[in-house]
Amino acid sequence: MENLHGSNSLNEILKYGRKGRYASSSSRGVECGVKWNCRNKRLLKKKISLMHLLKVICASQESCIDWLKSQGLIPKVVFCSTCRNKMKFERKESAVDGFVWICKECKTESPQCSTRDGSWLENKNLSLVDILLFTYLWSHGFTEVQIVKEANLEPEVVKEWNQMYIDICEAVEKKNAMNDENYGDENASKSGNISLVAAWRKKNKLKDPFLEFLKDADSL
Repeated sequence: MENLHGSNSLNEILKYGRKGRYASSSSRGVECGVKWNCRNKRLLKKKISLMHLLKVICASQESCIDWLKSQGLIPKVVFCSTCRNKMKFERKESAVDGFVWICKECKTESPQCSTRDGSWLENKNLSLVDILLFTYLWSHGFTEVQIVKEANLEPEVVKEWNQMYIDICEAVEKKNAMNDENYGDENASKSGNISLVAAWRKKNKLKDPFLEFLKDADSL
């Protein structure tokens, strides 16, 4: 578990971020088609630290979206369900995450969809920054109380998301037990959310649990 205390505490970073560059991308004036931070190799770092998450991946809404695209967690390309043409990715302040996919080819009202459509993040009620931060803390073994304190999220929200992530781990472990005949009788016979989460953590302890959880959630 990482040490989150010190001169650059997580709460200080979040306090700045939600009011500044982590919370909004409007100050950057990025137009559709301009290359964002996706070419920055730091975004593709294999094992992610908390500071890397906050200062690089979540440095702006654009960098957050670019990273999710680079990991295949949200669509890189979307085709219109009406005309089958490739849709454009454009800024829309009223949209979730501040961007939408929009079809410029349809003659009638232009179809639109959000950045999260078709992904496991669809219909989730937290910002991308909060989702990634919660995922990082949860996957590294932080308790509900610790996450409330460190991420400045409401206890009810943390409780709801904690249960959601337990359910995801349960589904992943059961899927592995069903699909892999060599998965092992011990894992296959485990019962209860706690043991299934423990099995997931043990399996991923030598990997990056943050990345592994995101991949597992997306695979369901």
